[in-house]
Amino acid sequence: MKVKDYLLASISGLLLILSFPQWNLFALAWVSLVPLLWAVRGKDASQGCILGAVTGLVFNLGLVYWVTVSMTTYGKMNAALSILVLILFAAYLSLFIGAPVWCSCYVERRQGIAVMATLPFFWTASEYIKSWFLTGFPWENLGYSQFLALPVIQIADITGVYGISFLLILVNGVTFVLLEAMALKKPVPYKLIAVTILLLAASLLYGRARLERYNRQEGEKLTVA
Repeated sequence: MKVKDYLLASISGLLLILSFPQWNLFALAWVSLVPLLWAVRGKDASQGCILGAVTGLVFNLGLVYWVTVSMTTYGKMNAALSILVLILFAAYLSLFIGAPVWCSCYVERRQGIAVMATLPFFWTASEYIKSWFLTGFPWENLGYSQFLALPVIQIADITGVYGISFLLILVNGVTFVLLEAMALKKPVPYKLIAVTILLLAASLLYGRARLERYNRQEGEKLTVA
C-alpha cells in the first residue's frame, strides 16, 4: 500500500465527520466513501481491512470526542489518560468499518464478485452487530446522517436505520464504479446502476407519499400551556 491509500481512507473519515452533526452536511454521506473505495481497489482482504479501519478511526475520533469530556468532567479522569481511552475506543469502533471491507475484498478475491456488490450487505450487517455486541453501541450508524433529509428516512419505519445505511453504501459504490469507468475506460456496470436507481427511486417515492399523507391529516386541536 502507498501513502496515498492511507490519505484517501482518511479523507473518507473526514467526509463522514462532516456528514453528521454538528456540521450536518448530510449530502456528503452519499459520496463520502468513494475515496476509501478507490484506495481499496485491487487490494487483498487484509489491506482492505486496514484501510477501512483507518477511515473508521478518523471518523470515530471526530464523532466520539465527547468521551474525553465525560471522563474528565464526570469521571475525574486525568486528561492525558482520557485521550488514550478515546483513541482505544475509536480504534475498537473502527473495526466495524474494517470488518465489512475485509469481507468484501475477500469475496472479490475468492469469488470475483465486485466489492461494490457486497459491501452494502456486509456494512449493514456490521452496523447491526455493533448495536448489540458487548452491550452494543448503536450510535453513529451511517443512516443517522440523513436525519434532516425527511423523504429519505421515511423507509426507516420498514427497514430501520439499516435500510438507509444500505442505500447510502449502494450509492457510494455506484458513484465509485462510474468514476472508475470514466477514469480507466472500464465497462459500466449497468445492472448495478439500474438496481440502485430503482431502490433509491422507490425509497424516495415512498418517503414523499408518507410525508404527504401526514401533511393532509388533521388531528384534534389542543390547548397547551
